[in-house]
Amino acid sequence: TVEKEIRFGPEVLKMSEGKVKEMTEYSASLTGLTGEMEENPYNLPLSVRKFVTIASIIAMDTDIIILDEPTAGQDIKGIRLLENMLKELTARGKTIVTITHDMEFVVNNFHKVFVMAHKNLLKITNILSKIGTASAKIGINKLNIVAALNAPSKAIILNINPKKLAPESPIN
Repeated sequence: TVEKEIRFGPEVLKMSEGKVKEMTEYSASLTGLTGEMEENPYNLPLSVRKFVTIASIIAMDTDIIILDEPTAGQDIKGIRLLENMLKELTARGKTIVTITHDMEFVVNNFHKVFVMAHKNLLKITNILSKIGTASAKIGINKLNIVAALNAPSKAIILNINPKKLAPESPIN
């Protein structure tokens, strides 16, 4: 069931039964799954199954959450749910790293962006300091992959090799 899937991580981490229950209920609520807890995850549409996976990670109460293409296959309702979830988790002190091609989602939800292409870091930019269209705000095109970051603290350290940067796109 969806509930068993969400509970699995906290149980493996040997959280107390009370904490497992609390984190399962919290993550299900945050991801809109409270009405799906007794369903088999494979009976759910792919867009909802993504939230089962996300809820499973949230339930483990990690400090850093990495989302890979979370908006893929989501309708506007799913995207709004993701946006509200990001706000809530960031407010709780969680660091969210998202890998995505969805520039509108990035511009609307993240303040720091790492632009990458062909295994190279091209640019690090602060979206809030830029103006214009979504793509212009972060100076990229759709061929680039973006790692976007919401971090309430300076807890992330990136080991960046400056020799790997494209000379025409300096880090700013």
